Amino acid sequence: MTTTFDWLLEPKLRDRLLSLAEQQGRSPNTIVAEALQQYLQQQTDSAETNLTLEQRQAILKLPIAERRRMLEAQAEQMATHYETHTEWQDW
Repeated sequence: MTTTFDWLLEPKLRDRLLSLAEQQGRSPNTIVAEALQQYLQQQTDSAETNLTLEQRQAILKLPIAERRRMLEAQAEQMATHYETHTEWQDW
């Protein structure tokens, strides 16, 4: 399903978006869609990782092997993130 939005951007923001699209050889719509998708994913990820104090304490009570397994899984997720999202390399 595709939904269409009409955005009213401030002229300065619109000009920056158009300039970026031209530099990258992509459409402004593609850039906005990808940025929105990343933002929503980050919001979802941060909502899932906000642990209560009790949850954090429960993790500390786990056996060291289980905590290491959890850290390894998180490290793999971050490695994948940095390998696929290369914007951080641009600055």
